[in-house]
Amino acid sequence: MPGTVIQLRFSDKKFRAMVKKAPGLLRQTFTQALNDIGNGFVAEMKETRLSGPPGLQPRTGVTRRSLTHQVGALGAAVGGGMQPLRLSIYFEGAAAKWVGGHERGITIQANGNASVCGKGRMLAIPLPAARTAAGVARSGPCNMQGLVLIKSKKGNLLLVKPGAKRKRARGAVGAPAPPDFTPMFVLKKQVRIPARLGFATTWRGYLPVVRSQLADARKSFVAAAERA
Repeated sequence: MPGTVIQLRFSDKKFRAMVKKAPGLLRQTFTQALNDIGNGFVAEMKETRLSGPPGLQPRTGVTRRSLTHQVGALGAAVGGGMQPLRLSIYFEGAAAKWVGGHERGITIQANGNASVCGKGRMLAIPLPAARTAAGVARSGPCNMQGLVLIKSKKGNLLLVKPGAKRKRARGAVGAPAPPDFTPMFVLKKQVRIPARLGFATTWRGYLPVVRSQLADARKSFVAAAERA
């Protein structure tokens, strides 16, 4: 995901004098400030965008746990002063592969690897009966025995689990009633994942907090350097 560069320029003589006096304290103060900003933003994301609508619905919790941050040096020192600091906020591990799609929105198309048990190129989307309470698929269709492919009245292809045959009511005439079945998967050639993560939007809304905390760090540094 794209980053944001925030340059701090403090032109007053007092601040520059304190920088020369205590460069180590400067780095320590602003490193702590950026860590606080990172912790705050991660908490904001988890509360507003990773806990259900309008953001992502938590399921296994992997995405929530993978959001983290790190503060480090960025390049060489500028003008003989302190090295620029970089705050990186990112998703690590397996979640890094799919969060970009949730941020921008993405269309997933069926391919050979996503075919239904190697038969045809269709995506098998689990329906409620095939999902856990958290909304995660209990298993794939290839691991479920006895599924039958049917076409619904609306033209959708469904993999269903047949049930017991319905008994004909006493005295009823005509064709026997069809057997009961439970829809397990709907087959699609492609699905559209909407943009729901809202990382960039949340960061833009968080910028006033960032600027405020950096300004507080400046004041804290000057006061501590004067006492040093």
